[in-house]
Amino acid sequence: MALLLAMGRATGQATHAETIRAGVAAAIGREDVAVVMAWVGDALVGVIIVQGYTDFMSGEHCASQVALWVDPAHRGTLGRRLVGAAERWARCHGVVRMQLAVQSDSEARLFRGWGYAPRHRTVERRLDEGSR
Repeated sequence: MALLLAMGRATGQATHAETIRAGVAAAIGREDVAVVMAWVGDALVGVIIVQGYTDFMSGEHCASQVALWVDPAHRGTLGRRLVGAAERWARCHGVVRMQLAVQSDSEARLFRGWGYAPRHRTVERRLDEGSR
C-alpha cells in the first residue's frame, strides 16, 4: 500500500464518488490544499483532502477536512494513517488546529480516540431551487 501526498495536484485516477474527483480537481494548483491518497496497485483505497485557512475570529491558521473516504475493505488503520499524513502537511504549513467532519456518533468516538474534541455543531439547509 502506498500513501501519496499531492499538494496542489492530483496523481492517478480516482475511482470513487464524483465528490472525491471534484475535490481532487479543485485542489489542482492550490497551495492551501493537500490531497493524500492511498493506493493498492491501481486501486484507490483511501483519500483525505484538507484545506488550510485563517480563522477570522481567532486569527489562527487552521485546516479543515474537505473529504475523507476509505474503502470498506481497507478500514482499520488506513483512516488514521491518512489523517496523520494530513496532520503532518498541516504542521509543515503552520496550521495550529485541524478540524474533521463527523457524520455519526461512532465517527465522533473514533476521532476522539485520536485526540480530537468536539468543538462546534453545524446544521445545514439547501437554498437552491425547490427548497423552502
